[in-house]
Amino acid sequence: MKAARTQTTGGIEVTKQILMRPCAERSDDDIRELLPLVKGIKFFKEQGISDISEFIQIAQCLTYESVAKGREVFEYGSVGEKFYIIIEGEVSVVIPNPECRDFRHRYEAMIEERRWKVEAAK
Repeated sequence: MKAARTQTTGGIEVTKQILMRPCAERSDDDIRELLPLVKGIKFFKEQGISDISEFIQIAQCLTYESVAKGREVFEYGSVGEKFYIIIEGEVSVVIPNPECRDFRHRYEAMIEERRWKVEAAK
């Protein structure tokens, strides 16, 4: 999966610099720079987001995270805590084959561990 073609007006490096700043320190110009990126994301369109104030809120919350080539971003079955927007590079999505014995074993162990944590928290 390649990075989205929607870019900010200043390019990738400007986008990175803005996203590395703490959210509270971003200027109105910074938010305006991020708006084309956010407005061009298909997911947000599919969710019916069209109001500029909603796009501004999204742009204000974005942060930058760099992931080294070959590193897992998250593991299959883990609870999602982030929404990733790829601004540069490529990503592969690998879904394990449930027929594979090792996958079943690891998945069942993960579910059991989560059950144990939930019961222990009660």
